[in-house]
Amino acid sequence: MLRIDIDISQSTIDLENNRNPDKLSLDELLYWTFETRVDFIIESAERSLLLVPEAALFQILQLISTSRRHFLNDENMEIFASDREGTYALVIKNEGENVVIRDDFYSTMFRVSLTDFLKAADSFIKKAIEEVEMRCPNLIMNDNYQKLKTELIS
Repeated sequence: MLRIDIDISQSTIDLENNRNPDKLSLDELLYWTFETRVDFIIESAERSLLLVPEAALFQILQLISTSRRHFLNDENMEIFASDREGTYALVIKNEGENVVIRDDFYSTMFRVSLTDFLKAADSFIKKAIEEVEMRCPNLIMNDNYQKLKTELIS
């Protein structure tokens, strides 16, 4: 079973809490804030399949949420996200009953079943939103965040 973990450092949370999170633009939320480490893990062996050491949390959430939504509608497609500084280039592609996730920047990839990906995506999205709201409570007052959150969980 696939699990997707994040690790947002306390220094990142402190920085974001001092940035007036209730006033961040959508662009800031997606590309410039909440730097996190994202790890795709196979639970049975507790082994990392792909690690993104520095990523914009909401961009990763949007990538996974968009992929999930398309795959639930039986759309075979490839969805891509990269950061503005070139530290990752994630691609999620549906191949029938499987999903391939790769980082073109690091030339790393793995394949999981569509069912495992969908379960991991649901869990990750909920867990990440809960964590960021708990650690950065003023964010919930941000209209841009609320719109993004609605998009992510739909």
